[in-house]
Amino acid sequence: MLRLGATAEQIEEQEKSAFEKNSRYGLLEVEEFDPAAEAPTAETWTRFINGDEENELLLRRFWRASIRERGRSESVGACLAELWPGLQSRLHHGPIRLAYASDDDEEETAAALAAYCCNYRPPAALAAGPASASCLGALEDLRLAFQEDMDIPKVIGGLGKKYAAYSSSSEFLRSLPTVASLSSDPNASRDLLDCCLRFYLRKPGILTLHLVTGMHALLVLREDFASHYGQALSAHYTSLACLFVSHKCPEIPKTPRPPRRKKGQTEYTAGRGWEELTEVGLASKSDHDIKMVDTCLELSKIYPEMEEELLLPAARLICK
Repeated sequence: MLRLGATAEQIEEQEKSAFEKNSRYGLLEVEEFDPAAEAPTAETWTRFINGDEENELLLRRFWRASIRERGRSESVGACLAELWPGLQSRLHHGPIRLAYASDDDEEETAAALAAYCCNYRPPAALAAGPASASCLGALEDLRLAFQEDMDIPKVIGGLGKKYAAYSSSSEFLRSLPTVASLSSDPNASRDLLDCCLRFYLRKPGILTLHLVTGMHALLVLREDFASHYGQALSAHYTSLACLFVSHKCPEIPKTPRPPRRKKGQTEYTAGRGWEELTEVGLASKSDHDIKMVDTCLELSKIYPEMEEELLLPAARLICK
């Protein structure tokens, strides 16, 4: 919110709203610290990794000590080197929260690393099927296969159930088309981001939104992923492909389509658009609206040539 120019009053109101939401939904608090419990060490911390929200306080203390002893870069790098396969866990919140922790915020970085470790549910495998030239090409291959009823199992249920089912099927995951450029092409990140943006515009929702914010997180953490960055892109693409199939493989327009505008609204210019969208995002008090505007604005700084395209998903806040 600070990056978006929020006032101290707006930040305080948002914090209050978040606490009220946590109370309303009965979200779990971090468990009490047990001084008798075995503590993670640099040699044993991986044994504490789980997907059941356990050991969070123990892991937070471990990562806090690690950051003080080894530094932020080495600590974050060690965590990502181990956990990159499950970056999609809990809707990509591991890397997303970590990316929001500033370099000098030791406590939030430790908390983000701990949360990543105790919400870790990697997919059964990564995509390993025939190679496609691009991410959009891979999705088109999936769409055609889905239409022809080829090798794609049908799952009954909502999006969340379908996504979980596809993510846990190693046979299905290994059949997904691969995108070889993700591990070798310097433009692969932009290609994958473009694909996530177009998919979100085609099927806007909380799950597709996290593909966009999660992609931004990977770019922020690129140096921390180091030699595992290409693998992280492949893991993100695998998550995208699973959600794409969960949505029954919709056709992705070759040109991103702008959201429908309400009567009386004027078209955006790049400069005026961000100012208006920032005001709407902050006024919404929605964590996801605020993050989406911030994400798209920050991505436009990384890829200025994509600014008009990045305005489109953020503009949905006004048009929805």
